[in-house]
Amino acid sequence: MKIKIPYLFLFFTTLLGLYSSCRRIDSNIEIQLSPRNIHISKWYNGTYSAIAFVWDDTNENHYTSVGPIFNSYGYHTSFGVITISLKDHLDGYKSLVSYGHEICSHSKTHTAVEFLTPEQMIVELSDSKEAIYKSLGVIPTTFIHPYNRTNDTYNNMLDNFYLYSRIYNKYQDSTNFIVNLLSNSDYNYFINTYNLGLKTNNWITFAGHGLDGLSWEPIKSSELKKFLDFLKFETNTWVDTYSRIAIYNEVRLKVKSVVTGKDFIKVDDAAVNYSRFVPFQISEIPITIEIESVEDKYKFSGNNIIKNSYSNKTYFVTINLLKGNVFYYTQNITSAI
Repeated sequence: MKIKIPYLFLFFTTLLGLYSSCRRIDSNIEIQLSPRNIHISKWYNGTYSAIAFVWDDTNENHYTSVGPIFNSYGYHTSFGVITISLKDHLDGYKSLVSYGHEICSHSKTHTAVEFLTPEQMIVELSDSKEAIYKSLGVIPTTFIHPYNRTNDTYNNMLDNFYLYSRIYNKYQDSTNFIVNLLSNSDYNYFINTYNLGLKTNNWITFAGHGLDGLSWEPIKSSELKKFLDFLKFETNTWVDTYSRIAIYNEVRLKVKSVVTGKDFIKVDDAAVNYSRFVPFQISEIPITIEIESVEDKYKFSGNNIIKNSYSNKTYFVTINLLKGNVFYYTQNITSAI
């Protein structure tokens, strides 16, 4: 049986096409991602700003109103506790801990710094930390200065007891704006502040006390809920506890570059002082790597990956540096054909 020339030509052309496709797939897999298209994201998962809420003073309103509201939105928030009063509120604050909220020290007695001797400062810092650990089983990482006042002596003592302070922090930069919540703070106040954070690519910390007539300068829960309703449906801002945002910000300032290989991406974290975090039993130190790609054609793997997404021609890969600073990539074969 004779095979006509046109059919023979078509047969070999098809074989050549399949061979070329395979070569193209193999070649693409070997392509190394360019470091020019990879950088560290300023905020978690590529968001443009960050928001923390910190609620001061030991207050029943924290666990009967504030905490449940944040629980209903799936957000975590922070509470500054005056530990001399903690024994009367143990079950309430234990409930907040069980939902993943942060407990900060707001000192032992809430005495302003100008009335403390250096010896008394140590007591305010150390006793409150110990009381929180013994009562609630968590090690507080953040200190909230009473009345937002401090001095050099107090500041120099902080590093012996805490990772961070809300008003003095040598491990942060100027991206953190502290905004006080007062009784007349309404939804528009929240939105205007949110827009400021978005415009400047910065971190906003809302400092409040309580809701609906309880505590000092309480805001209305209805205004808070309206703002949380707004945040729930936008993806530009990262909402989390004070310490989680502070940890991310500290590490981001230390990580200067990302190294790429044939099949791996490595975060250069040599300047990160991990020993700082050990006494506080920190289990996660996240950093987000942005990888520009016109197509969604890569797959990423590694037991340190927390979150991985693709949008606006960019991958956002968030890893836990405590589980390693290297993760891996391959090209999706179906996208290469």
